[in-house]
Amino acid sequence: MIDVAGECVGEVGLSDIDQRRGAALIGWWVAAGHRGNGYATEAIGRLADAAVGFGVHTLVAQIGVANEASIHIATRAGFTLLRAGDDATPHVYVRR
Repeated sequence: MIDVAGECVGEVGLSDIDQRRGAALIGWWVAAGHRGNGYATEAIGRLADAAVGFGVHTLVAQIGVANEASIHIATRAGFTLLRAGDDATPHVYVRR
């Protein structure tokens, strides 16, 4: 949960954790009135640091090609483009 002054303004979470490979999918959202403040970027960094503690060192983000805000967040959070998407498939970004 992304907490700002006691209010939940967003969320960052992991799914499809593969401990054998040390990888997981990551996703995030931020409420419209709180976007552009760096909350997601900061929360992603904290979650990435915590994930290393339980063996996850590779995070994968699947981002729709039209989702420019999440593409910007991923880049700011240290992700690099692994595979470009198209109208039918999302971009795939990775952070190691």
